Amino acid sequence: MLTESGILHLKEGQSQQAFERLSSALALEPAFPKALLGIGYITQKHREFDVALTKYKTAIHYQPDSVALWNNIGMCFYAKQKYVASFLQSGIFPKLLKQTELTPIHEKGDENDIHNYRAIAVLNCVAKLFEFIFFDKMY
Repeated sequence: MLTESGILHLKEGQSQQAFERLSSALALEPAFPKALLGIGYITQKHREFDVALTKYKTAIHYQPDSVALWNNIGMCFYAKQKYVASFLQSGIFPKLLKQTELTPIHEKGDENDIHNYRAIAVLNCVAKLFEFIFFDKMY
């Protein structure tokens, strides 16, 4: 109900009320694709493309065939075209986007033994989304 109300506010051009309703919907169900799409759209309109792409990345797991979702993802990348076009044209993926922060996670046993840890890689969300889109389309 909150999501539908938020979408109606969005259609009426009332972005602030829409944002409040959609945020409330996401507080109740953080992975609701329709609410994520609405919030992403609002943040995209405010030129916060990385925030919008983060919302779309979550939504894509639940609605991988959503035309509206893929359209908005494409528009975010189009708006950031100076970055995307530069590495598409050169064929080189920027090292800055591939920097990874490794975090050790203790699995079991003695915490002083390094063999009882595994590494978790934290990547840039834009790089992960970009690779996900290309990998999905290629394979």
